[in-house]
Amino acid sequence: MKLLREEGVFVNTYWMIGYQEETIETLEATKNLIKTLNSDDIDVVFMIPFPGTEEFEKAKSSGRLVSADWSEYHLRNPYLLDRPFIDTETLYDAYKKVFVKLQVEKAHRWIEYLVKHPKILSKKLRSIIRYHLVS
Repeated sequence: MKLLREEGVFVNTYWMIGYQEETIETLEATKNLIKTLNSDDIDVVFMIPFPGTEEFEKAKSSGRLVSADWSEYHLRNPYLLDRPFIDTETLYDAYKKVFVKLQVEKAHRWIEYLVKHPKILSKKLRSIIRYHLVS
């Protein structure tokens, strides 16, 4: 991270929580690692056992899959699995209280980076405008 920062690289890290083996301890370890690495921005999503993956087969064979409704298969839905070591409400509360808070705390770095690099800001704005004009 230090080397990347020295070179002016904006570092965004992506984290996935809520695996079938997730525990309070692994959530705490993930939080601590996020803080230790101190990337410029983070995104935290839930592990989703998409059909065709090993996680899906594992969840299905162990009876942990809660829904087969594809409309519920998105990265912000913690309710697709019954996890044996942590209940869904505890997982979701940790997500809201800890991980979303960390994401918000880091948002200012993204804004600062865009201000320092106006070409990137300009490209992002054009991309957003094109997206909304097309949709």
